Amino acid sequence: MLAFLGRGGSGEVYRARPPGGGPAVALKVLRHDRADLAARMRREAGILAAHPHPALPRLLSAGEEGGVPYLVLEELAPRDLPSRDRDVAAFLLALCGGVEHLHRLGFVHRDIKPSNILCRADGSPVLIDLGLVKDLAEEEEPAPDPDGGALSAVTGGAVGVGTPGYSAPEQFAGGRITPSADVYALGVLADECFAHRPPRCWRALLRRATSALGAERPDSAAAFARAIRRRHWPGKPALLAALAATAAATAAALALRAPPVPGNVPWTLSFPAGIEDAHWNATMTDGNWFLAACAAEGTLCVKPDYSHGNGVLDLAKPIRDGDGRPWTLTAVGLPPLDGGNPEFPRTDRLRLAGEVSAIRLPDTLVELGAGALMNCGTLREIDLPDSLRRIGPWAFSGCRSLRRLSIPAGVEDVSDDRTFLECESLEAIDTAPGNPAYRSDGGVLLSADGTRLVAYPPGRSAESYAIPEGVEAIPGHLFARCLHLKSVSVPATVREIGPHAFAGCRSLATVTGDPAARVRLLGNPFLHTAVRQLPWNAHAQRRATSDE
Repeated sequence: MLAFLGRGGSGEVYRARPPGGGPAVALKVLRHDRADLAARMRREAGILAAHPHPALPRLLSAGEEGGVPYLVLEELAPRDLPSRDRDVAAFLLALCGGVEHLHRLGFVHRDIKPSNILCRADGSPVLIDLGLVKDLAEEEEPAPDPDGGALSAVTGGAVGVGTPGYSAPEQFAGGRITPSADVYALGVLADECFAHRPPRCWRALLRRATSALGAERPDSAAAFARAIRRRHWPGKPALLAALAATAAATAAALALRAPPVPGNVPWTLSFPAGIEDAHWNATMTDGNWFLAACAAEGTLCVKPDYSHGNGVLDLAKPIRDGDGRPWTLTAVGLPPLDGGNPEFPRTDRLRLAGEVSAIRLPDTLVELGAGALMNCGTLREIDLPDSLRRIGPWAFSGCRSLRRLSIPAGVEDVSDDRTFLECESLEAIDTAPGNPAYRSDGGVLLSADGTRLVAYPPGRSAESYAIPEGVEAIPGHLFARCLHLKSVSVPATVREIGPHAFAGCRSLATVTGDPAARVRLLGNPFLHTAVRQLPWNAHAQRRATSDE
């Protein structure tokens, strides 16, 4: 027997019970005989089947009856919006996990609103109705749904895709749709949770999130989630003593264990009592490695401290908590401080990982954050997954045995802040075909437009290097400790050389360039080099060769 539950832009939802008995389910059936809406429902089924996530509904089955598509989904219940500060934060972080999951797949939800948020029996929120999902790879937007599309306040006609009051302005003004459109809806949702009177600690963030200009908002649900965490659970400088004691005890137990645990043992995620550091609120082990992690609504970030284990670190293995629930690893690295940038890790904060022989990364990884693989001194090579989008500062710093690296096609941001410092064996940095943001020129990494020099491999054997015409600045530490380098040619387009840019290049003796160029030297770019004269004005020479 069916009971009507609700109606969306393209489908009707009924409560049904399988003929053979069992829990009730939600049956979603297409409302209109339109090819584009049928295609949208099939795409919704494809996303839920191939890319499940705790914050999205579970698809039980899908098919067509008489040419009409249908979806069978888990039954969910309505929920009231939370109103207390911490409850709102937890609610939004759960939703952000699902929204960012869609963003990583190349989709924008476009219709986040209270009626599209239900909950499971445990109270966890679930974002439903992917019927208006926008595939960012599509050039053309299908015609608006005549019944479910947005209505113009002037004409009453369908003029956009989404819900007025919740959806971003560009969805109704013909603007370019980006993941920040979903951030706008999340910001409006948060404002409604607080009855439009958010606490002081939320106001600046919600003003940015609901800006009419997409460029002023956090650029993704993940960025919005990070901002929420920074405001509500500020990180401490190190793990609490309880975590340290647990780690030490586990490491000691592992040292006595024989024979070694097989490499295919999955990870077990746990939440030891007494941990209050929200950045590292969980631990994970496979019986060999013991790692600290930041867990939030089904996704994980692993702390880059690999001193508790040895051999192959396989982060691509399944990760499950004590209840058997799966978790997804999306990031490795240190979190940013309140000011937005992470603190460079001291030796007592991030120990050497000399026992790492190899690392496997999962195809769910989006970010190698600050110090992600720092000091993995025995790591010789690594395959970066196609899912990777960002590489943060010092990510490979101290990987002394790393010889070659290829930047995947989807990487959008590579930090130029000591990312490959002291990678003394690194001979070349390549880019995969089709990367729109970066290119490799003789193993040197540059921005695609050639204006930014991003990384120079310290192990490159060439004794001279001509910086390409068009490069505008040389970031700090970029050539630091490139021991083979003897001469550098600087084009007239360079206007600035950062602190310690060539520090420790002990063989570097000759720098050539246009004497008429005005080059700003910051800090001490040529510290501990053999350079005694620069081609620019005397003031610049004094600044460059004086000790700090």
